[in-house]
Amino acid sequence: MLGRLIAARVAAIGTTANAIIAGDYSRRVPIDSLGGTFADQARVFNRMLDRIESLMDNLRQVSSDIAHDLRTPLTRLQAMLRDASEEEIGEDERRTLIAAADRECEDILRLFAAMLRIGEVQEGRRRPHVAAIRLDSLVEDIVESYAPVFADGSQQLLLEECEPCTIRCDADLFNQLLVNLIENARLHTPEHSVTQVSLRRNAGLIALRVSDNGPGVPAGDRQDVLRRFVRLERSRSAPGHGLGLALVAAIAAFHDAEIVLADAAPGLIVEVNFPAADTPPTF
Repeated sequence: MLGRLIAARVAAIGTTANAIIAGDYSRRVPIDSLGGTFADQARVFNRMLDRIESLMDNLRQVSSDIAHDLRTPLTRLQAMLRDASEEEIGEDERRTLIAAADRECEDILRLFAAMLRIGEVQEGRRRPHVAAIRLDSLVEDIVESYAPVFADGSQQLLLEECEPCTIRCDADLFNQLLVNLIENARLHTPEHSVTQVSLRRNAGLIALRVSDNGPGVPAGDRQDVLRRFVRLERSRSAPGHGLGLALVAAIAAFHDAEIVLADAAPGLIVEVNFPAADTPPTF
């Protein structure tokens, strides 16, 4: 009797495993209502399958998104190279087309570089240099360096508030996170818009906030924009590939930080809440 019961439970695991091998990632091991060791193992096995299904869904989505996002720049690149090879065009026009093709190649390379950075952070392949860092100095420097870029586009970048704060973080990754947030605001807001950056303490956390008075993001789309390659329809003509906020989300997760997207009425608020450090800063 016991032998048949054990054999039936092992067979159930085997049936599920074979279904997974055949491509049915939705299958799970049935959990016996009697409980016990086999039920506990089935729950662990099913959690593993949940993770595998999630990874496979993400892989399919990313593969589809890459193909979709690369089609347009590769088509433009092909057209430029074909035009540049025409014998009847002048040398000045040929040089212009080759320069444009070169910029298109750089844009594609930036896409892959961003994808690699996200993968390195999410999969732990990037060796971190985590230390207790004074964030206020970093934030002030980044805002100061990017303010002229905003001014060139008839936009404003302001440092609203910057409390002395310390967190344990990888300084390079934090720089990337804030630069991506600032660049996202610059690219998706019109002329004469204002982007504000603040850093403050909030209930035991360090809150980094970037807000703008642009068109904002509808409530139903806010979690989606943190995924790779997601671009809202009105942003299709803007530069970029929809990876900026995905990299922000990966870096935030690396630091056990929480991202909150909210309505600035008008505009978008992105707030990243980091755990505060208990140790003194390293500089």
